[in-house]
Amino acid sequence: MSPHVALLVNPASGRRRAAIIAVRLKEALRAQGARVHVYTGRSAADSRRLARLAAADRPDALVAVGGDGLVHQVLQGVVGTGVPSR
Repeated sequence: MSPHVALLVNPASGRRRAAIIAVRLKEALRAQGARVHVYTGRSAADSRRLARLAAADRPDALVAVGGDGLVHQVLQGVVGTGVPSR
């Protein structure tokens, strides 16, 4: 069974470089056979909500593509769910 990876992206991070990196990462993961679902947050609260939503889908990993603030929101959203965050 192919791995399921959720990407939570802050497209404005790094002067929009996070959006470019997320597209490249999505393509590379899919080329390796992974199922990839991309979530794009519009605010801190939205990112936290999306992290909870992504965790509910039980991905094999949830990857934050953005800065420290996004990582913080992802951790807040998935704590206690058992979903590995990177």
